[in-house]
Amino acid sequence: MYYIATYGTTPGNNGYFANKNLFKSIGREFDAYFSVKMPDTWTPIFNLSNKEKVSEINRKAEPQIDEIIANIQNKSSGDFMKNKIPRFTAPFYKPYYDNMRKTKNFTVEDSCIGCRLCEKKCPVNAIEIKDGKPVWVKDKCVMCLGCLHRCPKFAIQYGKIRKSMDNIRIPIQKCKKNIIIILYF
Repeated sequence: MYYIATYGTTPGNNGYFANKNLFKSIGREFDAYFSVKMPDTWTPIFNLSNKEKVSEINRKAEPQIDEIIANIQNKSSGDFMKNKIPRFTAPFYKPYYDNMRKTKNFTVEDSCIGCRLCEKKCPVNAIEIKDGKPVWVKDKCVMCLGCLHRCPKFAIQYGKIRKSMDNIRIPIQKCKKNIIIILYF
């Protein structure tokens, strides 16, 4: 079993934590974990409006994915994640992350069509549709920003980040000898 994480700046130590959670859940560990650098879609900080830069990062992801496929085909094991941060730094990021998780920072513009994609895709069920518009029903979410990026009308905003930042969906699919990798967020 393999774990592949996408990241923009750093994957942090999510391979380590995913492995720890998998073991806690089913008593098994990943054979290996990998990371692929993709455009950083965390729009509270990063600007996605430079389409050329986004395309270049996506182009550079292709050989990384090919390398992962080769490692899986060779049954490689271990930690192949790149640009990790030391685990001891996690406590320093937690207060910042906890503050960013406050759902009161989300707003919805009138262009919302009430399609419910945000509600359906929220991994922590923090969104409900009320009177045809999304309402955050929990004080905090995991800040995946799936609601913001999946909105077909770009009606969901976070804080002062406006449409000019551009929402983005990045589909990449690779298939080789019974190995399928689909990266979509």
